[in-house]
Amino acid sequence: MSDLVRVVPESAAQILEKLQKLAENYKHVSAIDVTEGPDGPRIVIDLSGTANFFGNPDFYLPVRDMAGARTFVAHLTQKIKSGATPSMDDARRLFDLIAR
Repeated sequence: MSDLVRVVPESAAQILEKLQKLAENYKHVSAIDVTEGPDGPRIVIDLSGTANFFGNPDFYLPVRDMAGARTFVAHLTQKIKSGATPSMDDARRLFDLIAR
């Protein structure tokens, strides 16, 4: 895992873009985890070494609710693995969890 970049999207639309890009390139996602960081709970996106090499750093989203984040990550990974694309409802749900 490379150094983590903190990401705090300004809107649900920005989150939707990021979620859709993750879904399109899921083969380059090594892990999506919910962890406790020094600044509180976070969703950590660990990308493959190849993705990191091409300038895409591992990143995290600070969240307010660890249990809610775990539920969301389970929903998102199941959805992506089934071939479905994240929706605006998914983006809004994640936006509501983000600590600003």
